[in-house]
Amino acid sequence: MVAFSTLPLLTSLGGLLLLATDLPWPLVFDLCSAFVILFAVVATFFVWHEVTALHRSRAELGRSGRVMLYAGAIAVITALAFQIYNVAVQHAFWPFYAGIIISVGAATIQFTRLVLTRAHPKM
Repeated sequence: MVAFSTLPLLTSLGGLLLLATDLPWPLVFDLCSAFVILFAVVATFFVWHEVTALHRSRAELGRSGRVMLYAGAIAVITALAFQIYNVAVQHAFWPFYAGIIISVGAATIQFTRLVLTRAHPKM
């Protein structure tokens, strides 16, 4: 959960830092997208490591856990596709911003799931 929450914070701060420079805006947007790609790959590595550890320990993700895992994977792939498209073709701000929105949405869904599963523990 920390990885999904940290991702939009770090990418936003990196984007603000780059916007404060005198670099040309298309280059700034490409660098911002590169930040999103880098941080998303690192976050995905840590999440994948945790899921693999759960699988090895024979822990059951449950139906909602699997849905969250697949939804998160689709969100990360979508965000990465936006960023790659931005670096290769678009050179604009909106794909970078879309990556931040996807990250915030994933963190919000993950936090909501955590709160709801803690509110109704299995007996």
